[in-house]
Amino acid sequence: MTIRLHAHLRRLAPWLLALPLGSAWALGATFDGASGLLTLPDVKVGSSTYANVRLEVINPANLTFRLREATLSQNAGTTNISFDAATGVLTIPEVAVGGDTYRATLAITDAATYTFVLSSATKTAAAATLSQLQAEVFTPRCSFCHTGGGSALPGAMNLTDGNAFANLVNVASRESTGLMRVAPGDAANSYLVRKLEGTNNVGARMPLGGPYLDADTLARIKSWIASGAPNN
Repeated sequence: MTIRLHAHLRRLAPWLLALPLGSAWALGATFDGASGLLTLPDVKVGSSTYANVRLEVINPANLTFRLREATLSQNAGTTNISFDAATGVLTIPEVAVGGDTYRATLAITDAATYTFVLSSATKTAAAATLSQLQAEVFTPRCSFCHTGGGSALPGAMNLTDGNAFANLVNVASRESTGLMRVAPGDAANSYLVRKLEGTNNVGARMPLGGPYLDADTLARIKSWIASGAPNN
């Protein structure tokens, strides 16, 4: 299978290869322009997770990569980088290129050697940080009720400054069985988003009684979750 890159993607190739060692890619992934190595700390493949995944550039002209190594992980970490074996698409939701952020996909062109070619790179708005959301949302809109006091909700879910991460990320919802309050990389199935949008099938929409968060603020919360919900 041959992948034809758009002109703007072709122009990215020499720029990416000129990046210095350790230029940041999604969720701790790095691209070393000197060696041509793309290193992905964790990649989800079906129900398995592979660690220390390295792909090497074999054709700088169109950013063709070949798998160099990957280790089956015994302890699955949190990652939103995934490879879909059915479609042959490797998805990296956030790739930092200089001061810009891109959502990138690589398509497999040779399954026998795990050779991929860059098939898309879409510029996206930078994800919100937890610190920004704390200042803009959790402290002024949530922390008066979600204080961390007592064993019952709402107080038991502490959204005060410095406590939101430990009370949200990969923490099971008490109200909706099967949902995490924040599931890194999966905003649509995060209890927090459903409660803020009013789409959860249990309980009232938050903030209780309104006014509710506007679309732009909700989008910023989703962007943080989509980026892996880091403690930043």
